[in-house]
Amino acid sequence: MKKLRVILSLTLCLIIMVSLAPNVMALSGGACGEDLKWVLDDEGVLTINGNGPMFDYDLERAPWSDSRDNIKKIIIRKGVTTVGKSAFYECKNVTNIEIPHTLVEIGDRAFSSTAITDIKIPENVKKIGEMAFLVCTSLRTVTIADGVEEIDDFAFEYCSSLTTVKLPRSIKKMGMCVFRMCDSLKDVYYSGSEEDWSKAKVEQNWAHLAGQHTFHYNSRNSDIRLVLKIGEKTALVNEKPVENDVSPIISNGRTMLPVRFLAENLGIDVYWDGTTGTVTIIESTNEKMKKVKRTIVLTVGSNEAIIGSNIVTMDAPAFIQDSRTYLPVRFIAEQLGCYVEWRPDTQQVVIDKYFD
Repeated sequence: MKKLRVILSLTLCLIIMVSLAPNVMALSGGACGEDLKWVLDDEGVLTINGNGPMFDYDLERAPWSDSRDNIKKIIIRKGVTTVGKSAFYECKNVTNIEIPHTLVEIGDRAFSSTAITDIKIPENVKKIGEMAFLVCTSLRTVTIADGVEEIDDFAFEYCSSLTTVKLPRSIKKMGMCVFRMCDSLKDVYYSGSEEDWSKAKVEQNWAHLAGQHTFHYNSRNSDIRLVLKIGEKTALVNEKPVENDVSPIISNGRTMLPVRFLAENLGIDVYWDGTTGTVTIIESTNEKMKKVKRTIVLTVGSNEAIIGSNIVTMDAPAFIQDSRTYLPVRFIAEQLGCYVEWRPDTQQVVIDKYFD
């Protein structure tokens, strides 16, 4: 009996301890594509890793649906090519989404009813599916990079806080009621001409019942655009010629450029430590307050870079030539939140920077 009482006492203590323990969301994860894995951490960050397309889902059938109220941020890693249908439907507490440049399609209802405030669609995405961002009522700005070709029906319907949309000249098809009931819409910036717009297959009611907006033709589709050409010192910064002291070069299949030019034209600070051969790149959120937004640390000759607190492998290492430190243009620009396009016919690199 004494032994039994001890066992019962221990069991009771264990029950009390469990009941009083803080409610911590356990780590969970699994497959979400043939070669894709998902992980949801205890801070509400849902990360998709791997290569290839994501599975499509019926409404509320994604594997993380039972925990969707706990999801605050979605990170889709480089290598993922599609966002499946209804993948993040009604993840209503998600305020931030990171989309990689490897993505080519966003499925129907993929981000419907989330709480995101702005979205930037990279240039490799060719299609935005039906109702992809339906009822994202906190969404204020939509920026679609040059390269996106199709926006399907009702893609941004009922985004009641949406005020600004940036559309690329590459648009070939715009479905019906894409911005229907976007009551706050004020400005639509289109990088092509009126003739370009007339040639695209655009439904007449694409902005049915939207706010009293102004449509701007021939508008640059980014806040800063740099156009660099291999072997030429003259670059274009927001369509104006600017002289660089050296031209970009191609080394081992990668476009390389001295960091100074990017620093001067993208508003970043660069620090060189000659003793260790280290380059530190700092982007600030505010010119006066200088609050650090991003940091990148590279070492000459090394393929590894430190991004914030993470170690990332680069395609090509930094190197010194003619007393100048050359960095891989695409890697650095993309880490700074830019979109990068390589135009092989003209040997040009186009870098688009959008302010947050």
